[in-house]
Amino acid sequence: MWLRTFRGKLVKGKAPKVRNWIARRIAALNADVLCVQEVEDQDALDAFHREDLQPLGVD
Repeated sequence: MWLRTFRGKLVKGKAPKVRNWIARRIAALNADVLCVQEVEDQDALDAFHREDLQPLGVD
């Protein structure tokens, strides 16, 4: 089993301006399916959806 420890480095979330830019890019794709990687956890993904994607009409 492999466990990622980040070697003591703090993993920080993206700034609101960057999250907004990413959300606008995702909205412009108008994709039926979108795969993401390196998401911190389910709560972070849910918050990104709720706070950044849904206001742009991305379901």
